Amino acid sequence: MAEPEDVGTFGVWDYVVFGCMLAISLGIGFFYGCTGGKQKTTSEFLLADRNMNPIPVAMSLVASFISAITVLGTPAEVYIYGSMFWLFAFTYPIIAIVVSRLFIPAFFRLNITSANEYLERRFNKVVRVCATLTFFLNMVMYMGIVIYTPALALNAVTNISLWGSVLATGLVCTVYTTVGGMKAVLWTDVFQMCVMMAGFLAIIIAGSMRLGGLGVVWQIAEDGGRIDFWNFNFDPTIRHTFWSIVIGGCFTWSTTYAVNQSQVQRYLTTGSVKRARISMFLAAAGMVIVVSAACLSGLVMYSYYADKQCDPYTSNKIQQTDQLIPYFMMELFGTIPGLPGFFTSAVFSAALSTVSSGLNALAAVTAEDLVKPCFPRMRQERYTLVTKLIACGFGLLCILIAYVTSLLNQGVLQYLELRFSKAVRVCATFTVFLNMVIYMGIVIYTPALALNAVTDINLWGSVLATGLVCTVYTTVGGMKAVLWTDVFQMCVMMAGFLAIIIAGSMRLGGLGAVWQIAEDGGRIDFWNFNFDPTIRHTFWSILIGGCFTWCTTYAVNQSQVQRYMTTGSVKRARISLGLAGAGMVIVASAACLSGLVMYSYYADKQCDPYTSNKIQQTDQLIPFFMMELFGTIPGLPGFFTSAVFSAALSTVSSGLNALAAVTAEDLVKPCFPRMRQERYTLVTKLIAFGFGLLCILIAYVTSLLNQGVLQLALSLFGMTGGPLLGLFSLGLFFPWTNSKGAIAGLLSGLGIAFWIGIGAIIYPPGASRPPLTIEGCNLTVTTPSSLLMTTTQAPEIPAMAEMYTLSYTWYACAFWVVTVFVGLFVSFLTGATKRRDIDPVLRQHCVDGLYCCLPEVIKKPLRCGDEKVIYKEKDEEAEMIEIKEVKPGLTNHNFDNDEVAI
Repeated sequence: MAEPEDVGTFGVWDYVVFGCMLAISLGIGFFYGCTGGKQKTTSEFLLADRNMNPIPVAMSLVASFISAITVLGTPAEVYIYGSMFWLFAFTYPIIAIVVSRLFIPAFFRLNITSANEYLERRFNKVVRVCATLTFFLNMVMYMGIVIYTPALALNAVTNISLWGSVLATGLVCTVYTTVGGMKAVLWTDVFQMCVMMAGFLAIIIAGSMRLGGLGVVWQIAEDGGRIDFWNFNFDPTIRHTFWSIVIGGCFTWSTTYAVNQSQVQRYLTTGSVKRARISMFLAAAGMVIVVSAACLSGLVMYSYYADKQCDPYTSNKIQQTDQLIPYFMMELFGTIPGLPGFFTSAVFSAALSTVSSGLNALAAVTAEDLVKPCFPRMRQERYTLVTKLIACGFGLLCILIAYVTSLLNQGVLQYLELRFSKAVRVCATFTVFLNMVIYMGIVIYTPALALNAVTDINLWGSVLATGLVCTVYTTVGGMKAVLWTDVFQMCVMMAGFLAIIIAGSMRLGGLGAVWQIAEDGGRIDFWNFNFDPTIRHTFWSILIGGCFTWCTTYAVNQSQVQRYMTTGSVKRARISLGLAGAGMVIVASAACLSGLVMYSYYADKQCDPYTSNKIQQTDQLIPFFMMELFGTIPGLPGFFTSAVFSAALSTVSSGLNALAAVTAEDLVKPCFPRMRQERYTLVTKLIAFGFGLLCILIAYVTSLLNQGVLQLALSLFGMTGGPLLGLFSLGLFFPWTNSKGAIAGLLSGLGIAFWIGIGAIIYPPGASRPPLTIEGCNLTVTTPSSLLMTTTQAPEIPAMAEMYTLSYTWYACAFWVVTVFVGLFVSFLTGATKRRDIDPVLRQHCVDGLYCCLPEVIKKPLRCGDEKVIYKEKDEEAEMIEIKEVKPGLTNHNFDNDEVAI
């Protein structure tokens, strides 16, 4: 078994593999920039002409969320804290059903590009602008983190410069997103998803084989306290309990997949509700698989080092837990030419898919919410060019955000203007800006972290590369480029996970050995039913919080709404969402399984790389592990790096596309209503480009935060996504809400969210960790006794700061409740809106949407006196049909593919 000093470094074949991953991503972007309509219209650039197949859309839905944060952070999470986070993956299918029934039909009925368009129609322009700015902030900061993370991981195990990795990720993502549009984003996501899964499988298989199988891995993890699923404590201050994971997870998924522009764009690319739903359900399965692979990789990694009795983190072989998996990979494969490069590709694939999605979403939001309103007469070709420039700009911005991250240890919103007023839409637009920009900055930082962990590439070179690549292909290729690069990147990511799982478990003697080691190490923990909301992870926080988190992403997020709209019909959007749900389960499971493999590997070695200071951050665990597994195999480390970068690229490209859509629809179009289409498209591209640059800046900020990127990203989703989900919920499900209440609810939710979120950074709560060991490390290190304690002690804090101990998994749920409560209170205080004054297409009936199979005699009283609305869809058409009154109390709306009772 390789000792720490035997961990390999990047060779020629690794650079070849990694370079091929980046070249394929760029090639997809340029392919869709030079074929078809050549991205000359914003419809093609942002929505892939609304005729995408549900399968690549589903893979893109998975890849755009997974990012390098999942590839690096999830295995590290399982390695350090245990398996409770695994439950998070299984909350996604719950939200897939909710989103496909309640949110997707609404976006298709309105035939929108920016999710914030709904807010202006439901409330007013101010609400839409607020949502747009929030989206900007969230996505740019998040993508900066995503770009930074793989660069950090790569830096941990190779001599590649950290910032060289950041630049590479940012630039590649910016280029193919700008050039190829949404089609390039989607298909690169597919490719990158495969690379990521291959990376996870390599870790799981090789790591478990080293220990004697997955049974041994599981036993070691269980003995080490890593198998922990059933903590049912209701204390909300506990980091992870069953309730915080399940409930908080549902809300977290909701913030991403219900109203996030990146996901909404993907639904819209399918062209119909049916296909969007298929994509969503397929994504649910994929998400479970990927997250499970990541978690299992963490268990394998833990079991490996527990068996060696040398934890690389405690022994100071790594500086951060995020470097665990690249360190482990180098230990497993560092002597195999090409394998370290393959693992690096897996990490970067995750980053690229996320960043490209973000860039496309940012371009969509900016073009639709800002450019189009200001230049309504802009020619289509100019509008498309502007949209591409916006995507490019956001890509460069994300590179800048990635730098800032390092210092810290069409769209949905159109509905809001229709439902409330333009003010509400504007508020939502700025909220989306806030959310997407921050998130994409994190996403850009993540693959740079990985690249920095396994090569000598500069961390910030990686950040710039990720941000710029993503910005370019999003700006040039539009939504089609985003979607197809997502498909490619999804494949890369899954390949990375699979490589980790297979190789890691083989090292340990199989998956049984991995599971046993992880269980012995306390990493198998699913059943913590404590209701304490301060516990980091419990069954309830994961289940409930996870559902809300998924909703914020897949229900109202501009990135996802754009994807739904590309399908062209509600039916196809639902298919995409269903496929995405399956994919999400698969990817999340792969990520978690990778974490178990990683833990079991190092538990078996009794040498934790994080404790032994071999890596500096836990996010570097998986690239470190990959280099340990495959460091001697030419090309494999580069492949894993490609997997991480694929995840980042897919997310950032989606985010850039969504930001461009929101900006153009919510800000540009209202200000310039006569802008020609070609000029409007150009402005949208420029917006995407600008957001790409901003995300690079956010990546720099991410590097300054001393937090694991997984928790940082999920906290951000809860802080901004929860209020956004609440805003859309007020419009769709509460007809009494007026624009004043909508704005008050959004601002109150954001204010409290950032108060608690920033307070938690200043006064970080203590979190119980299962033990790690460095007894088997072949080094001399003086470790203070406090370093070996299993509980992180928090500094003394003022009494008021006790509220900061709320588990981050509850953020989305808590801030959704605040937004809805304040919104309803202010609405009734200032004069509630009457139901008859609200256009029926701006509302969604929960009873008919969720309980469509119940008999009418049961559903009628549940509607509380509200009328029934039936929508009939024409086959294979995505355009809106004239609304006709049928009779009092029954309204008939004809649009596309199938009949949906709302």
